Amino acid sequence: MPLMLSLGALKRVALLLGVALVAGAVTFLVLFDPDDVIDAERDRWIPALRHRLGRDVSVGAIDTALWPELGAEVRDVVIHGQRPGDPPLLRLKRARVHFALWSAIRSAGTDLRVTGVTLEGLEVNLVRRADGSLSYADVVGRLRRGPPREGAPPDPMRPEVRRFLQNLRLDAVTLVDAAVRLRDEATGGAPVDARIDQINLDLRDVALVSPIELTLRAAALADAPNVMVNLRFGPLPIGRKGPTPLHHVRFEADDLDLSGLAPYLGDAAPVRIDSARLTARLDVRDPLAREGKTRVRGALDVSDLAVGGGAPFHLHVEPTFDLDLKSGVFALDGLVVALDDMRLTADGTVRGFLFGWPVFDGVAVRTEGLQLDRLLSHLPDLARRLPAGLELAGPASLAITGGGTLRAQQAQVRLELEGARVRVPGLLDKPAGVALDLQAAAQRSSDAVKVERLQATLGPMAVRLSGQVENFEAPRYRLEGGTGAFAIDALVKLLPGVRDAIPDDVTFAGTGEVHLRAAGGPGALDAGIEVRLTEADVRLPAMATVTGGGTFEATAKGDPGVAVDVAATVDLGALAVETENLRKPAGVPWRAATVARVEPTRATILTLKATLGPAAFAGAGGIERSTRRLALAGDLATFPVATVADLLPALPLGPLRAARLGGRLSVAGDPTAPGTLAWSLRDLEATLGRAGRVSGWARVTGGALPTAAFELTAAGVDLDALTPREAAPAWVQRLTGEGKLMLETVRAAGAPVASWAGTLALRDGRARIEPAAPDLAAALAAVVYGPPAATP
Repeated sequence: MPLMLSLGALKRVALLLGVALVAGAVTFLVLFDPDDVIDAERDRWIPALRHRLGRDVSVGAIDTALWPELGAEVRDVVIHGQRPGDPPLLRLKRARVHFALWSAIRSAGTDLRVTGVTLEGLEVNLVRRADGSLSYADVVGRLRRGPPREGAPPDPMRPEVRRFLQNLRLDAVTLVDAAVRLRDEATGGAPVDARIDQINLDLRDVALVSPIELTLRAAALADAPNVMVNLRFGPLPIGRKGPTPLHHVRFEADDLDLSGLAPYLGDAAPVRIDSARLTARLDVRDPLAREGKTRVRGALDVSDLAVGGGAPFHLHVEPTFDLDLKSGVFALDGLVVALDDMRLTADGTVRGFLFGWPVFDGVAVRTEGLQLDRLLSHLPDLARRLPAGLELAGPASLAITGGGTLRAQQAQVRLELEGARVRVPGLLDKPAGVALDLQAAAQRSSDAVKVERLQATLGPMAVRLSGQVENFEAPRYRLEGGTGAFAIDALVKLLPGVRDAIPDDVTFAGTGEVHLRAAGGPGALDAGIEVRLTEADVRLPAMATVTGGGTFEATAKGDPGVAVDVAATVDLGALAVETENLRKPAGVPWRAATVARVEPTRATILTLKATLGPAAFAGAGGIERSTRRLALAGDLATFPVATVADLLPALPLGPLRAARLGGRLSVAGDPTAPGTLAWSLRDLEATLGRAGRVSGWARVTGGALPTAAFELTAAGVDLDALTPREAAPAWVQRLTGEGKLMLETVRAAGAPVASWAGTLALRDGRARIEPAAPDLAAALAAVVYGPPAATP
């Protein structure tokens, strides 16, 4: 049966409610004193704030009211300057807060709904001092570093305060006519004052545990509002660590003078802005990618932009892209960056860039009208960072395209600098009109990259490479390329390090060509190179003439970590050389070939064959890689000395030209330090024609004073006939040594010697024999050191 209340019952209920309301109000007034609560919180927060900022903080009178509205008013909040006499960093004349009375009474002060927050007379003072320092830099530095570790107070947020903030609702927040005063004392003259004023903010229906939307407008260095910033952020991390989520940013500016604000940016400004006026419409969704989907739309125009003392220009930027971090998709619907008429454009989509190999879809990056010298004139800081003496001027262009699917991707790159002047001191000197470009075209599948073309062109030489790399877990590769034929003289003209080392009266020409290949994988290498020189014509007046050509070929095969078999051949038989010390016509053999095994600690020379004219050597040996010590031994086939003497005219062989020579030749020591080398010739057999023959062995150790050891047998030798017509070379005259000498049926000083055995010592340009034989000693000295000087 429905419950029916009489009029009298309703009156009694109303009376009870009224009594309860009055009782609640009395209880609230007794239990909750707003002044005490606010004073307690102020005394708790101000020391913590001072400690955090490193600045003195003061708060003026705080008044509270209970009727007709519950509220409080705070006056004269000041964050003081860093130095005595500095203006305050921040001053707030008045802040008013009003709470909903009924909700406060009903919850005994635990549930406060703010019906209004009003901030009046907020003023911030920023000063750039005469030394360039900023008046607020210390505060920013402390905030960046976080709370001081030593002496930092404990977290001041008590549980009841946390609950209060979590339950707080703000009907309206108003910031009225705030201002930022800017004073620049580093002008070199009188200080310059500027203002950002008419800063207004209006918020409605705000809960700190929900996203908040804020719109701020200001007149920045202007008479009327010209800047608008709209933010959507939150909820705030109340009582916990972590950043505040930022959902949306919208920024608008109309003819904003950036140069007036730049002095106060400090480290946030990457360059010095001399002049700039900004007009912008920029909209960014999820700018910090917290939700995984960032979207950017809009445009920025900066007119009369001059940075770091550079020439002014107009900058236009149009960014239009979406970034989805959850799915790894970057969709660039369009990017335009223009400096006056120089433009860079880009568009396309990249998928899966966070999950392995990215997939490109219609990606294109291009430049238009790019002039390197103009670009550097606008960006002098960049120009100053370039290597000293580097010169870049003239047009350049860049084009990148790519696309495909996950199974097959294609990409093309071209950098063109033919019309540019490029000078790198000591390395490259390319005038405008000489080719300089880089081209690349490649395909990628799920487990391989195929290089269809990789080409770098410099003047007459184009280096090309193609091939494939597959199985990325354990890569295997196959590459080949080369230069094709190119004019060496035209290339040298572009290389100042080589060009400047060549005297002006030297002429040279010729054609070079290089071919190379490489294949392998884990623990395997199979590579080769071939270099060809043709039509060479090098002339050094009064010094040398070189014409003809030659080849160099080398292969390497094996496991680089274990052992690699190397084969190399140099063949200069087609080369004609005419110098003071060497006269080799084209067609005379001049060749060296070796097969070696290279291991981590040692290189073993399995075979070495060298030929110069009729002289041929074949041997083997090795090099210890840690000490660079060489040990090589082989057979020097018997050859007529006269034919080699024709190739080496500076060698004073005299009567020995008629000899034939052969034996077992060896050398030991460090090839990089010739003074450590020791040469020896064993099983020596020299036929001296009618002068007889010599056999035995000899060893010469290098150094400033060469040392010899020998054991020789001479039969049927006419020592007088062997005396050279000119003095021996200086190194022979410095030769010292000692050895056995056995002579059979020889002639010395015009007299026959039937047989003689003894020792020969060479010291200080003199020969001494034991047992003594004066005539024989004089003859041997003449053979070794040449004829005595004429007596005046």
